[in-house]
Amino acid sequence: MNYLFAGGKKAAERLCKLNDVFSKSSGFFVRNFAKRKVNVCIDLGCGTGHTTRDLTSRLCPAECVGLDNSNYFIEEARKLSKNYRQIKYRLHDVTKIPFPCKNGDVIYARFLLTHLKNPVGCIKKWGNQLNPGGMLLFEETEAIKTNIPVFQKYITIAEQMLKANENLLYIGKFLDNANYEPEFKKKLTK
Repeated sequence: MNYLFAGGKKAAERLCKLNDVFSKSSGFFVRNFAKRKVNVCIDLGCGTGHTTRDLTSRLCPAECVGLDNSNYFIEEARKLSKNYRQIKYRLHDVTKIPFPCKNGDVIYARFLLTHLKNPVGCIKKWGNQLNPGGMLLFEETEAIKTNIPVFQKYITIAEQMLKANENLLYIGKFLDNANYEPEFKKKLTK
């Protein structure tokens, strides 16, 4: 998998800032949709584990597995999560199945699909990694509006980088209109 915003200390700092901004809304999203008991949760593109730890705190799974293709991120995630006995991290390209873990009751990703060449194909594959009745939960953007100049500049740079690689920053509407059948049917999007 070719990820434009590769691992390393600067990228880890960026992920920390993203988590500071989006953790609260992500928590609401996860609690709103994942209402049944979760035994195994899988966090795709887990980075340094912010979302993995949040998912563990919110869903209380017996096991939460963070997958990422960056050695740096996985090592940092392990250090930051040492007090979470139910969390495991694995170095893995999430575009490839099977995942190196049990099937999940919840498979979650935040701002990952925008970086993938074939996001709909990946979603269809990931559905095969769910337990019966499991849920795929994805957070992606349809639009970003801000009056903060530095954030506007960041968004412009990110959008240009993604577009140069035939990816979409504002992938939400594309994903919402995609056809996921016959593999599975989406139930609800917001």
